[in-house]
Amino acid sequence: MEQSCIIRDSFGRRRMAGGLLTSDNSYLGNSEFVNPFRKDWIVPKIRFRYFAVATVSLPLGGLVFGVLWAIFTDFEGSTRTHCGAFNYLPSLSAAIGFSSVNDAVWKMCIGIHAIPRLIVTGMYNRYLSTVIHKSYRNCASIACFFNAVENIGLLGLTFMTSKANYEIHKMSFVIFVMSFEIYIFIMVPLLSRCRCVKGNKHERKSLVQKKNLLIINVISLIIVCYTFHRHNNYCEHGVYTIFALFEYIFVLANIGFHMTAYWDFYDRVVSLAPNSQIPYHHSYNTNYDYYRQLK
Repeated sequence: MEQSCIIRDSFGRRRMAGGLLTSDNSYLGNSEFVNPFRKDWIVPKIRFRYFAVATVSLPLGGLVFGVLWAIFTDFEGSTRTHCGAFNYLPSLSAAIGFSSVNDAVWKMCIGIHAIPRLIVTGMYNRYLSTVIHKSYRNCASIACFFNAVENIGLLGLTFMTSKANYEIHKMSFVIFVMSFEIYIFIMVPLLSRCRCVKGNKHERKSLVQKKNLLIINVISLIIVCYTFHRHNNYCEHGVYTIFALFEYIFVLANIGFHMTAYWDFYDRVVSLAPNSQIPYHHSYNTNYDYYRQLK
């Protein structure tokens, strides 16, 4: 499978899936080659692993803050159910919409993290086009499309509350959940069985975590749907608490799955410079050009 991705250009140089394969089998993406004599440009650069942690910390921090603020400021009000059943945890919608403070913090976190999320989506689109066998690249594009749609659904879900417009809020929620499910059910098989470039140790670790989080996601989603249905129909004590708990787990699995980009792009650098302004290999910029370090 790996050999089928290697071709030769008109100069006799070996190329692999849209990039140059050097004499020592390291890989250089199919982008403008870097001039080693160019002076360094002063541009903002950050290692991707720090970029990933900062991006993921925004929704995670907003979630933790919202739940804890609701519990410690008005436990009874935030856990009250429509039928009076005993409940010990606020649902996410109750926690986030509990007060204007929670709502403002959550909207700020989701709004700020949206642009970095779209940057990562673009990075994955370029990355998959280089490591996935040519026959499956349409599937990779579909996965990245649903990744972007998921982000849009989350923005709609956040900024259009159920009180403001319930129908749009509900539709955004369905788009968010379904897009994420489609995305992960495409990504895991693609990276498990359709690679034409062998993954390094970080990429293999990322794939293991993706598989684990896929399982957690499916289990938590089933329990969320079941307990929500049971609560609405039977209003039993404690059922809504189970619903809220697994709702947290579902969202954390979502955040964790996106966090696996930390390992996929572990040794990359995010830069605001265009291609011609990157004076070194081993970088990844916002034009989504993919390089591997030349050894």
